[in-house]
Amino acid sequence: MFTRRKFGEIIILGIAMLLTRNFSQSEMECHCGCGLASMNSNFMEKLQLLRDKCNFPLKVTSGMRCKKWNEKAGGHKNSSHMKGLACDLAVDGLRARIVIQKALEMGFDGVGISQSGSKFIHVDMKPRNNGKAVWTYS
Repeated sequence: MFTRRKFGEIIILGIAMLLTRNFSQSEMECHCGCGLASMNSNFMEKLQLLRDKCNFPLKVTSGMRCKKWNEKAGGHKNSSHMKGLACDLAVDGLRARIVIQKALEMGFDGVGISQSGSKFIHVDMKPRNNGKAVWTYS
């Protein structure tokens, strides 16, 4: 897998560091540019298994977040994104349904569903006192 990064007018091409067979470190990095990408290895293994079970690519729209970016993104103050235990996946329609079904079958702790406006599925491994959670974004 190759990456392409632009710094001012300079474009740097390189080989992406893979965290799993299908997910690179660069796609899991915080979007503010701070470079934070310390995803939990157990979460990444589970995310790879989800991708394998779905049998189609999963595009990550948000992985790791620093506190500053999490606030800007409107994330919860204790967001599992800041601990490397969550990501948002750009999927809709039938594929969203498949991702939701497989994520629930696999025992992800949280599954958030947004299918109007910004269409994504949030999956996390955030331990909760009252068990697993499924929610929608309005």
